[in-house]
Amino acid sequence: MRKKQLHYEIIDDGNDEKEQPSNSTELAHATPAVEPERDAYAELIGIAQKTERVKFRVKPDHSSKRMTVGFVLGGAVLLGAILIGTLKNGTAIIVVSAFVLAAVIGAIVGMCVLTSAQNGKNNYCWYVREGDSVLCLSVIGNRATLFANGVAYRIDGDEFYTLDGDGFITYLEGECSGLVAILSARRDDVSVDDNVYNVKNAVGGGHTVYVEDGKIAEIVSDQPRDTGVDEATGMSVIKTDKFVKTEPVYDFEPTVPEFVSEALRARGINVGGR
Repeated sequence: MRKKQLHYEIIDDGNDEKEQPSNSTELAHATPAVEPERDAYAELIGIAQKTERVKFRVKPDHSSKRMTVGFVLGGAVLLGAILIGTLKNGTAIIVVSAFVLAAVIGAIVGMCVLTSAQNGKNNYCWYVREGDSVLCLSVIGNRATLFANGVAYRIDGDEFYTLDGDGFITYLEGECSGLVAILSARRDDVSVDDNVYNVKNAVGGGHTVYVEDGKIAEIVSDQPRDTGVDEATGMSVIKTDKFVKTEPVYDFEPTVPEFVSEALRARGINVGGR
């Protein structure tokens, strides 16, 4: 009896090249990573909370004054050109030309004197926080605002008045450091573009905060001011004044100028012995 033998047959599938395992970690259809949206509010509040004291130089902004001077000069030149074009008398032309030239020179000199006088003033503001207590001061020429114990004291020449915390944040914090307004801002009022943060004011304007190396480098504030009621619409007219707070100093001794102290003493106001 013959023994049965078992035969094996290898079938060729036509693929001579064997697939080699790939060492690549890249996926053919990888989904690009999505960067998480920045929380501008949390970033700015964190930076502001770390700032316990800072003093800024307040630079005057002359852009509106320059614009006014530009309109005056343009009007004077245009009026002079029209008059000269209509005049035929040589003496009259000379007189009008001299008038236009004098107006141009006077406007330029006046602007230069005003700018020099403003730049020469010791305009500054400072902010100090000790625990839950906040003290702020701004001095712009003979005008000052002191914020202490939740109340703002405003000295403007012979005028003196007070505002509560909300009034200070809305109408006076632009002259001060802006940090009280920043720390009191709502989440929806804060936005960021690169390292520049914007904080809206309740009635217009607001604060633009520039940050470098995790610290506040400059704050530009557009401070609203009520200029009365428009008779045509019956609504309040709000304009803004610009205050540039720059050159921050984080190590300083806060002082209150004598004219501010005298105004407070005359009214029996004590803001903590400062």
